[in-house]
Amino acid sequence: MYKQRGSALVIGLILIVGLMFIGVSAVQNANVNYRASSNFNNVQISFQSAESALVQGEALLSGANVKLNYCNGKNITNCIWPSEKFSNENFISGSAWSSAQNASKNISSSSGAPLYIIQEQDFQAFELSPDSQSKGLGMYYYRVTAKGYGSKPHNEAASKNEASQTIVESIFAKSY
Repeated sequence: MYKQRGSALVIGLILIVGLMFIGVSAVQNANVNYRASSNFNNVQISFQSAESALVQGEALLSGANVKLNYCNGKNITNCIWPSEKFSNENFISGSAWSSAQNASKNISSSSGAPLYIIQEQDFQAFELSPDSQSKGLGMYYYRVTAKGYGSKPHNEAASKNEASQTIVESIFAKSY
């Protein structure tokens, strides 16, 4: 009989350990790819949500036959804010969004209802006469700013602040 020295056992164990490292690496790579695609999906839902709110704000302006009233502390629905009410910092820091209108159209996988704010930016009268300006006949320019939220986080206890957020804006011209 031949004397066994265990070289086959050692080589087999080395191959198993090598295959284990390859398997762990593949699982980690798959996890990174899953997170990247989830983040991309989250950003897309956030953008679509903000875009839907922006379109709704523009539709409100487009459908109005008369100039909308200014918003006040009690009424913030179907109204406009004066241009000096909010600065760009208010939109970024979040303080402006407590005065925003909820968009009725929501993306189902979004973690929160999209919001929009309409601000009057400028007025240019059709004629230069003071009478034309006093009647308010001319072109009004509005800034419509909208905010949308991304998909719901996998952790149900997480808030919408942990989801992706997108802010978009447009300038809208309307004549009365």
